[in-house]
Amino acid sequence: MTSAHWVLLLRLEQNSGLSQKEVADLLEVEPNSVARLVDRLEAGGLIERRPDASDRRIWRLHLLPAAVAALDKIGVQRTELAELIGGNVAKPLRDTMLQGLMQLKSNLLRAPEPAPDQKIGETG
Repeated sequence: MTSAHWVLLLRLEQNSGLSQKEVADLLEVEPNSVARLVDRLEAGGLIERRPDASDRRIWRLHLLPAAVAALDKIGVQRTELAELIGGNVAKPLRDTMLQGLMQLKSNLLRAPEPAPDQKIGETG
């Protein structure tokens, strides 16, 4: 299972019934990428698509009971990974670093798109 699969399962655990479009927005990927992830997780019996009650073009994503075991394993692996990466970093410093990274992400999301012929780092 890839990290993208992890994230999709975790998002659905937090917000059952999201549409593929909503998941794509949350993951900051194209809807086609989410469709492929959903196809794999659906084939593995972890999630299912259900039709939206008010719009038949939309499919809502829901976890299946088999996803609980996968989410338990993900939780253990996340804890182990967090300890490996940041176990010797004091919590106040980790919190500050996380806050800084979130600010950088926010800045990037607000940045204007460069012109097609503009190189990265080039201005105006």
